[in-house]
Amino acid sequence: MRSDPDNVVTRLLIGTAQCQLGKYDEASHLLKALVEENPSDAPARIALAGVYMGLGQAPAAQTELRKAIELNPKLSEAYFNMAQIILASKP
Repeated sequence: MRSDPDNVVTRLLIGTAQCQLGKYDEASHLLKALVEENPSDAPARIALAGVYMGLGQAPAAQTELRKAIELNPKLSEAYFNMAQIILASKP
């Protein structure tokens, strides 16, 4: 990231890795900024939804996933993650 801090793919990968490591606050800062700068980036929105899921913020995750689906209805990961949220909310 030091060689090209504006590289969208690099930032997305770092944010995703931070999320997988449970570093949700760090991932949140990076991915929120990425989505603000690139609002039509559906994969970034899916990654941000993962952060929200990790933080226990299901409504925010659903919002990001809906936006990702609107941007690219062919991204199966968004549907899968939405289904995971719905299933987790069932008693």
